[in-house]
Amino acid sequence: MACERLPGYPRAAIAEIADPPGWRLVITGTDGTALATAVVHRSSAGTAVVGRLAVHPDHCGQGIGGHLLNQLHPPRHGC
Repeated sequence: MACERLPGYPRAAIAEIADPPGWRLVITGTDGTALATAVVHRSSAGTAVVGRLAVHPDHCGQGIGGHLLNQLHPPRHGC
């Protein structure tokens, strides 16, 4: 299966957060505007829970939310 890349969207900045444990992901545009953000919490069961996912209205419906989350856990089909 071929990987689809989203042209024009950079990789997310990922920062680990401590309380509650997890990660904050942000994709910013060239002007510094947040295009998409997510907070993902690590659960005690070894899974992750998306606590918040937000996409700038101008970028909704273009796959940027999935692009953001895939950077935290890449798809298993070789992407």
